[in-house]
Amino acid sequence: MLGRNGRLLADRNKAKALEQLAPLAPIILEMKGRGLKMRQMVAELNERGIRSPAQGQWHLANLDRALRRLATNENLWTKQPAAEAADSTQKMAEIEDAA
Repeated sequence: MLGRNGRLLADRNKAKALEQLAPLAPIILEMKGRGLKMRQMVAELNERGIRSPAQGQWHLANLDRALRRLATNENLWTKQPAAEAADSTQKMAEIEDAA
């Protein structure tokens, strides 16, 4: 059970996580589009010195969270408003299928 302000804080935390992930979305999706597996993506992100949204090293767990957020928030990886991005979900599915 969430406290009195739990829902508000949860929503703020989710918004902050999405805000921190937004600049990384093109990089992550480009790697996914190349067909890299998650372990390869983690290694490349760390080798390139790209920090995780929490400003630390990448691990399978935080990459998995990032990919899940990207899959459910296509506005992070498209510059189109959600109403104009009708085929965005299909594009993400194609990228995921390629991996």
